[in-house]
Amino acid sequence: MMRHGAYRLLAAALFLALAACSQYSAVESSRVVIGGAYSVDPQMVWSKSTEAKTEIWTVHGPLLQAVVFFKNIEDGDTLFEPRNSDEDLPEFDPGMRANEIMELVVDSMTRRGSQNVEASNLRPAKFGTEKGFRFDLNYQNEDGLFMQALVCGAVMGGKLQLILYKGAKSYYFPKYQQEVEAILRSIQITSA
Repeated sequence: MMRHGAYRLLAAALFLALAACSQYSAVESSRVVIGGAYSVDPQMVWSKSTEAKTEIWTVHGPLLQAVVFFKNIEDGDTLFEPRNSDEDLPEFDPGMRANEIMELVVDSMTRRGSQNVEASNLRPAKFGTEKGFRFDLNYQNEDGLFMQALVCGAVMGGKLQLILYKGAKSYYFPKYQQEVEAILRSIQITSA
């Protein structure tokens, strides 16, 4: 088992390598609008990367810990951008129920290389003032690291808004869980 100092060193190295490949900017601790649909209070300073309909906030790099905002997923959209024209990813349908969206997340992650993805504890949850849902995930990433995640979302105006918080199960997930819970409680709908 790695000591916390070794985790921090590994995280710093991974984040620096990632920063060299991706464009990251700071998310300050003031309210942030996500996809024009809702806003959140970040609670702390994060590093942010945006790609298509996904915004990723992290402290130690997305391989170890991240909040992933899937923004305005429309009918026929996939959660992840296909890597190539042959990649077959499941598509969102606005008529999906919460359990079907949970399956969409599990199938999408599995097809992207996550292993042993297990979803549990599906339940109703507020998404700002909207009726939403929430569930938990346990899985191994492509490198075999045990990960834990929580997912909260809602379908608003036919579009899926989804927040996924993930982290290495043994350290990074619990380290920022309270901040992420506060982010979820801070959701304010800006459009319907």
